Amino acid sequence: MSLSQPKADPGYPAAPENPTHLGGLAYCAARSAAIDAWLSALFKAAAPPGGRFCLVAVGGYGRSEMCPGSDVDLMLLGADRAATTEFAPRLWYPIWNAGVPLDHSVRTPAEALEVAMNDAPAALG
Repeated sequence: MSLSQPKADPGYPAAPENPTHLGGLAYCAARSAAIDAWLSALFKAAAPPGGRFCLVAVGGYGRSEMCPGSDVDLMLLGADRAATTEFAPRLWYPIWNAGVPLDHSVRTPAEALEVAMNDAPAALG
């Protein structure tokens, strides 16, 4: 599935218009910015009031390198593991329902630091 062709979510961003005028990196950056806006809206709609969570872009998406067909790499970070795990499906399901390939993780700050220190491939996304 093309990232510009959502299945169910009309808010999923289309590919930048007239991509032929953009170079490769500019296209990827524009695509990443559009996905940022879409995910920000999903996050705001799904997050419980007073929730202490952070959505972190990692991998190619975190580097603003969203090529056509790229998956979206995300880490949901929260201080309370149980609350973060409970919140996560409210965010992941709209992404899956839009047909977007998603690579995701749920971590506490301590877990994220542990991964960064001991698992270089995972830390790089």
